[in-house]
Amino acid sequence: MRSGENLWVIAKQRGISIDEIKKLNPGVNYRDLKVGQKIRVK
Repeated sequence: MRSGENLWVIAKQRGISIDEIKKLNPGVNYRDLKVGQKIRVK
């Protein structure tokens, strides 16, 4: 994660849905994402 990014921005940039990101990252608290935190994307 970079400063200013959120799931909507990441999903739009990668051409996937927020639900797909959530399925790839079970157990991640999306309301408390940190700068530098890594998440999986397609």
